[in-house]
Amino acid sequence: MNKRLLRLDVLRQIIIDGQIHDQDSLRLALAKEGYYVSQPQLSRDLSRIHAYKMDGQYIIVEDPRFKRIIHTDSIQSH
Repeated sequence: MNKRLLRLDVLRQIIIDGQIHDQDSLRLALAKEGYYVSQPQLSRDLSRIHAYKMDGQYIIVEDPRFKRIIHTDSIQSH
């Protein structure tokens, strides 16, 4: 698996495992795992994994914690 796909998997797991409220927290969590990304790169990665900010925290639409129907008007694109 290439480095980008590994980074996306780590990012996805960070969001699923914890309550992440901002991109700075995401960047720090990625750095702890050895992935150093710029804010623009992180924003692109969030789009690639279908991560959105809802009620002040990042979620992934297919995240099992959010099985209820999510209305698009309550989702903000990162």
